[in-house]
Amino acid sequence: MPSGTYSERKTQVLDAVREELDAARRDQIIEAFANVVADKGYPATTVADIARVGHVSKSTVYAHFADKETIYLALHDAVARRIQSILVELERDVTTTTSWSEPARRAIATYLDAIVSEPAFLTQLMVEANNATPAMAKARWEAGERFAATMVRIADRFRTSSDGEAGMTLPMARAFLAAFLGLLQWAAVDGPDAVRQLQAPIEELLHRLVGAPPPLSR
Repeated sequence: MPSGTYSERKTQVLDAVREELDAARRDQIIEAFANVVADKGYPATTVADIARVGHVSKSTVYAHFADKETIYLALHDAVARRIQSILVELERDVTTTTSWSEPARRAIATYLDAIVSEPAFLTQLMVEANNATPAMAKARWEAGERFAATMVRIADRFRTSSDGEAGMTLPMARAFLAAFLGLLQWAAVDGPDAVRQLQAPIEELLHRLVGAPPPLSR
């Protein structure tokens, strides 16, 4: 509960409300951006389009974002944070199980579910594939390096008992992420069902990369 004088408490509450409203408005603009891009493509999307679809003024858009690229970068950051949270959960799981395959399977399924449940995430994948500006490319590279480093750390914490050590080097992790992203970008064009069907191919890709036996067909 806010502390201090009545005036101070009132200011704290109002500040908290403003922050919540600002966050909600940012999310509204990002969602509008994703809808416009899905309809018109990134190059043809304008701030006026985003304002119209988001039911806000252009000045409101500019109050939160400098341009459409910064809106994309905010969307990219949201996707990156979601992926990192899934990897962190996987890292925790592999320390409490006798087989890394099951936590990996759950992590892949969770990620694919997150992608298909958020239409904006699918849009982000398609924009990234075809319209990477220097700032977009930098954001992608930095996120990819974080993901790769986490994957290496996970592999270092766990070894399979059935096929010796199932290690992963940084180049291997980068190769997996590049292949994973490529598959997602191809599937995203065909929609959520195509993305869901990537579960088995991605599992097999991961198993083959680390030298473990591929999962049995289900």
